[in-house]
Amino acid sequence: MMRNKIKGMLIDLDGVLRIGKEASRNAAKALGMLREHQNIDYRIVTNTTTESRFEIVSSLEEIGFEKGLLDPSKIFSAPSAANMICMEDDVTLLCHPSIRSEFYACNVINEDRTNCRTERSHVLVVGDAQSDFDRESLNEAFRIVLDAKSTYAKGSSVLALGGGKYYNEGGRLSLDAYPFADMIARAADVPLEVCGKPSKSTFEAASKSMSLSLDDVVMIGDDWRVDAVGSLEAGCAQSILVQTGKYIAGDETRLFELVSPEQSHVKPDFASAVDFILSSP
Repeated sequence: MMRNKIKGMLIDLDGVLRIGKEASRNAAKALGMLREHQNIDYRIVTNTTTESRFEIVSSLEEIGFEKGLLDPSKIFSAPSAANMICMEDDVTLLCHPSIRSEFYACNVINEDRTNCRTERSHVLVVGDAQSDFDRESLNEAFRIVLDAKSTYAKGSSVLALGGGKYYNEGGRLSLDAYPFADMIARAADVPLEVCGKPSKSTFEAASKSMSLSLDDVVMIGDDWRVDAVGSLEAGCAQSILVQTGKYIAGDETRLFELVSPEQSHVKPDFASAVDFILSSP
């Protein structure tokens, strides 16, 4: 039974709505039910850093989600949040090419660095660069941070797009952006910040976009630490861990060592989580 009356849902994308290149069981139908429910709103809160919000909508429609069911305004991604955070800084991107368009409000440093504004601060934004996470690119990013640390009046820092350590890629777990960002920040001895889950500001922004407070919403995700525990620590009323995506048998044991079963629940998949919420008094 849900402890508080839920008015909004924050929903993870990968591992929850879609598993690899397929929709999660009955996920499209469950999301359609939410759209028709007049008392519960929802937002997709994702740390994915290889697609823009428009590409996410298109990819979901391609795997069976009804056209028009989602629009980019319902999607809170780590890159779109970082764009707002870094508006006053000079930015270097170590991320997938497809999300560069999300940084339209930032002063992204070009290759010849003629647009640097050294009287400000510099931020290295690290997303999932996939094949670009090689020795050469990581060393180049490290050197840029070191140089910016000494040449920028307000110094340099590293911003990780999401705080997750790994994700499910084709049935296998792969390192996410955070470990690479952490490595560069430690080596350069500069601050490391996280944009996206599990930062409280991300959960708050998504909730406020529905005109709700954190204690009005439930977070549904496949990561016991980032989604389930992280959302509760941020102030969400409830969380639900689904046994799909990056879920590993035994994650619920780790979860309930930190939170009580009254705060968090475990369900087989997204559709089951939605059924649970909608059927709760």
